[in-house]
Amino acid sequence: MADRRALLVLALLPVLAHLPALTPWFRFDPLYIVSGLTPGTWQTNGWLGGYPGWIDGNAGVTTEALGRFAAQQWLAGTVPWWNPYSGVGLPLAAEGQTTALFLPFGLLLALPHGLLLLRMLLSALGGLFTHSLLRRLDMGAAPSLLGAVLFELNGTFAWFAHGPIMPVAFLPLLLLGIEQARAGGVPVAAILGTAWSFLAGFPETAALNLLFAGVWAALRCAEAPDRARYALRAGGAVTLGLLLAAPAIWPFLEALPREYLGVHAGAGPGGGWRRGNLALMLFPYSHGNLMADLARGASTEWAWFRTGGYVDLATAALALAALRRRAPDLALRYVLAGWIAVTAARGAGWPPAVTLFGLVPLLRQAMVHLYVMPSWSMAAAVLAAFTMRDWQEGRRVAWAPPLLLLTPLAVAGLLWSADSIAAAPALLALSATGVTLAVTAAAWRLLCGPATRARQRTVVALIGGHAAALFMLPLFAGTHGRRLDVAAIQFLQSHAGLGRVVSFGPLVPNYGAMFGIAEISHNYLPVPLAWVDAIRDRLQPGADGVNFYNGMVPPPDVLQRVLPAYRDMATAYALTWPTQALPAGPNGGSLVYHDAIMNIFALPEPAAYLEAPGCRVRGGRDIVTADCPGPARLLRRELFWPGWRATVNGAPAPLAGAGIFQSLALPPGHSEIRFRYAPPGIGWAWALCGAGALGLAAASFAPRLLRSSGWRHRRGLVADAGKAI
Repeated sequence: MADRRALLVLALLPVLAHLPALTPWFRFDPLYIVSGLTPGTWQTNGWLGGYPGWIDGNAGVTTEALGRFAAQQWLAGTVPWWNPYSGVGLPLAAEGQTTALFLPFGLLLALPHGLLLLRMLLSALGGLFTHSLLRRLDMGAAPSLLGAVLFELNGTFAWFAHGPIMPVAFLPLLLLGIEQARAGGVPVAAILGTAWSFLAGFPETAALNLLFAGVWAALRCAEAPDRARYALRAGGAVTLGLLLAAPAIWPFLEALPREYLGVHAGAGPGGGWRRGNLALMLFPYSHGNLMADLARGASTEWAWFRTGGYVDLATAALALAALRRRAPDLALRYVLAGWIAVTAARGAGWPPAVTLFGLVPLLRQAMVHLYVMPSWSMAAAVLAAFTMRDWQEGRRVAWAPPLLLLTPLAVAGLLWSADSIAAAPALLALSATGVTLAVTAAAWRLLCGPATRARQRTVVALIGGHAAALFMLPLFAGTHGRRLDVAAIQFLQSHAGLGRVVSFGPLVPNYGAMFGIAEISHNYLPVPLAWVDAIRDRLQPGADGVNFYNGMVPPPDVLQRVLPAYRDMATAYALTWPTQALPAGPNGGSLVYHDAIMNIFALPEPAAYLEAPGCRVRGGRDIVTADCPGPARLLRRELFWPGWRATVNGAPAPLAGAGIFQSLALPPGHSEIRFRYAPPGIGWAWALCGAGALGLAAASFAPRLLRSSGWRHRRGLVADAGKAI
C-alpha cells in the first residue's frame, strides 16, 4: 500500500511542480520567447525576469522546432532522416541534439505545449524508475520516496528543456537493470534504459550516463560470486540496448567525419566551470532567476552557460552524511562519492582529470562540466536514501563529512559570487541562500532525533518540498498575452513555394521547419562542413557555422554583396524587423508584407529550386516531372550529401554534385523523377536493431516460457530473473 501511494505521488508530482506553466499566465513554451514570431523576442513578461525553466535557447530552436517537425514526419508515415527546411537541406537524425528517433516519447512534441508535456513525462518516469531502483537496493518506503523525489525534480530537469534532459529519465532504469543482473537472467531494464538513452538523441548525456552506469556495474561485478557470468549478463544487456538504438547512433557516427563540430572539435571544449558556478550549484537562484542577471549586466563569468543543473546544499548534506565507516553497501556509497569527486575535478579543469576523460572515446569532445550533472543528481539521490535508511535503522547520522566539506565550499561560493548576488533582486537572493540554509538546518535537527514515522514523513516533506520549490520557481518567469504572427506565417506558407527565406531578424533559425517554411538560416550541431564553407565563402564570412543567423540587416555594402548569393540559393524572400528595410536598387527587394512584427521583402529574380534549361519542370521537393525536347540536366538546389538517391521513370539515376547542390541527367521527353534520402548504411543499422529486438523479446519472454515448462529448473541452468521492474 505504501508503494502504491508513493508511485501515485511520483506520477502526480511533476504535474504539480509544473502547475504555473499549466495556466495561461506563465507560458513555458520557448515559441513565445525565442522564435521571433511574437512581440518582445528574447524577453519574458512574467513575475520574474529571466527564462521559465530553461537556460538554453536550444529548447526552442532545436527541441521544440525540429522536434515538432520530426514528430509530424512520423505521424505522416515518414522517417525524419532529412530536414529540407533549414539551410539548403540538412540531415536531421544525424544532428546531435534532436529527438528525431525518440519514439514514442518524441511524438508529444507534435501537440500544443508538447515540450512542456514531454518534460513532465520524463520527470515522472525518472522518479518512478528511481523508486524501483531504490526498492531493489532494499530501501524502505520513506528512503525510496525521498530519493525518487530528489531525482524526479533534479536540477537538470529544472533548468533545461532541450536535448540534454531527454536521456536523463532512463539512467535509473539502466541502473535498475544492473542491479537485476545480480539476480540472474537477462536484465530487461538495462536493455530498455540503454536503448532509450541513445534514441533520445543527445549523445553527450547518454555517454556520460553510460559511463557512470559502467562504474556502478564494475563494482557489482567485483562483488559478484561469478564475475564472468555477471559481466556477461550486464554487458549483454547494454549491447542489446545499443543494437536497438543503432538507427539513431549510426547516422550520427557515419556523418561525423564530414561535419563541422564547432568548439567540440577541440580536446576539451568549452573550458569548465567558473567561480560563479559553485554558488549556483549549492544555492540555486542566488544570482537571480535563470539568465536574468546577464540581462542586468551582472558579472557572472558566464556561469549560466557553464552549469548543467544543481545539487543544492540540503541535498548535498544529506548525501554526504551517508559516508560513514561501517554500513551496508559501503563500497557503493564511496564509489558514488568518488564519481562526483573525479568528475568535479574534470569540470574544474584539473589537467589529470581532463586527460583521464580524454581517454574515453567521444568524451574528449564532450562538455563534461555541463552534462555530468544528471549522474550527480542520481548519486546524490541514492546517497540521501542511504542516509535516511541508516537513520531508520538506528544508526547515528554522520555529521563530519557534510560539515567539513560543505562549509568551506558554501562560504567560498557565496564570497566568489558576492557581486552577482548583490546585483540580484534582494528577496530572491536572500531566499535562495537563507531558505536553503534553514531547510538544511531543520533537516539536520530532525535527523538527530529518533526515526519515528512522523519524523520520517516530516523529513521527506521538508526536503521534497524544498526540491519542488526550487524546481517550480523559474516557471513564474513565463509569458502571457502574446500571440504568434499567424498572418505573416500564412503569407510565407502560401507564397514561398519551394523557395527559401532569409531572416535578418524575425523567424529565428529552425522555426521555419516547424511551420513548413524553407529558411536558409539554421542553428545546428553538428552541421555539414560543405555547407559551412559555402556560408563563409558567399553569405556570411564571419559565421560561426553552428548558428547561421544575423539577427539584424547587414550594412548596405555587405548586403549588396551577399544578396545575389542568397538568390542563387533559391532565396525568394528576406525578413526584417518592422523598423528596418532592405536598400532599394537591383540587389535590394520590394516590400510585399508589413505588420507590427516583421517586414517581408521579395528578392528580384531568385533562382528556382528546380532548374533544367529548355525543360518544363513541375512538382515538389521529392517528386518532380520534366518534359524536355532533348537531353538535359536537372539542378536541384538541395545539399549534395551521401545517402541521396534518385530514380528517373523508375530506373536508378546517378546523382552528381553541382557545387553544393544536386544534379542528374534527364532523357528527352517526359520524365518522372523521385528523390529519396536515407543515411548510408542504414540498412545494416536496421538489421542490428532487429537483432536487438529479437534479443529483447528473448530476454522478456523466454525465461517465463522456460519457467512455465519447468525445463530451466530441471536443468539447473540459471536462477530466477528476480523482481519485475
